Amino acid sequence: MELAARMAERAQGLTSPNPPVGAIIVKNGIILSRGFTQPGGKPHAEIDAINKVKNKKILKNADMYVTLEPCFHTGKTKPCVDKLIQYKFSKIFYAEKDKNPLVNGKSIKKMRENRLKVYHCNIKNREFNLNKIFFNKLLLKKPYVTLKIATTNDNMIAQKNHKEKWITNQLSRKLSHYLRAKSDCMLVGASTVIKDNPWLDCRISGLEKSTPDLFILDSNLILNKKLNIFKIQNRKIFIFYNNQKAKKLNVNSGLKYIHVKQKNGKLDLNLVLNRIAKIGYNSVLVEGGRKLNTSLFLEDSINQLFWFKSSKKYGSNGIFAIEGQNSTMKDFISKFKLVNKQYLSDDLLKTYLRIK
Repeated sequence: MELAARMAERAQGLTSPNPPVGAIIVKNGIILSRGFTQPGGKPHAEIDAINKVKNKKILKNADMYVTLEPCFHTGKTKPCVDKLIQYKFSKIFYAEKDKNPLVNGKSIKKMRENRLKVYHCNIKNREFNLNKIFFNKLLLKKPYVTLKIATTNDNMIAQKNHKEKWITNQLSRKLSHYLRAKSDCMLVGASTVIKDNPWLDCRISGLEKSTPDLFILDSNLILNKKLNIFKIQNRKIFIFYNNQKAKKLNVNSGLKYIHVKQKNGKLDLNLVLNRIAKIGYNSVLVEGGRKLNTSLFLEDSINQLFWFKSSKKYGSNGIFAIEGQNSTMKDFISKFKLVNKQYLSDDLLKTYLRIK
């Protein structure tokens, strides 16, 4: 099951609206094949693993380990549970029951009715979050929100004069690109895009095609077509706006506009997140500025936090990452539980999960 979890992680960020799932087929103590949900959500992990076995006869009496209960319904694919029954698997070990009402234990019941032995099997020594990300979108109608912030040691997100471009070191920035590759999409504010003119892509060798789709908050449509984000080919960009009189850009076929109501003079973030989920994205990585970070914090919309801290200090010349917070960030951090710390040369990365 540990190996199945690793296979699922290979699919992370590539399978929406389906969850990333891993599957391992074993017989007589020997691994016959490994599978994971393929890009776009099909084939599912179980079928991917089955397809890799040339002689299907040897699947009889084999065991399968899968990170999520096999599907019961017809969606993009036919039900995986029927294939497991067809090939006469002996035992099925699953890590978690699928909370989708169309499944939710129905596959487990059907397999047992067809004389397959079915067991719940935990993933040991691992905080397996991929199923929770899928369930979050499924049940709450919102994507799983991960906020990435980079600050100085005294919790500043930038200098007031904006002279210094990078706060963290090259290793931290490389890991940030990896986080992009593992996310279904990104969310950022228009002011950040204009001020920094970033590419917001993944520039890790071999993962360039994993650059996530992009959502931008631009209430009054202030973006211009010369920005770097519009130079990337084959990337979907969605712009949330409110001012219907503002002029829309015509830069490429992948650009779409979504009108959203305002709340307290800003785009309603709850409506924004609902729409991202409705389009089909399970997770969103936020690389925003101070205003967006603060709004997400006040709306209690952050599920996970990656906080990169450098050894630098800006003191009175700095801008705090969250409005209304001082150098301790006490109120902000009180909503989260620290689950991991790692040093990246002279930078420190802290990973937090929201306290339920």
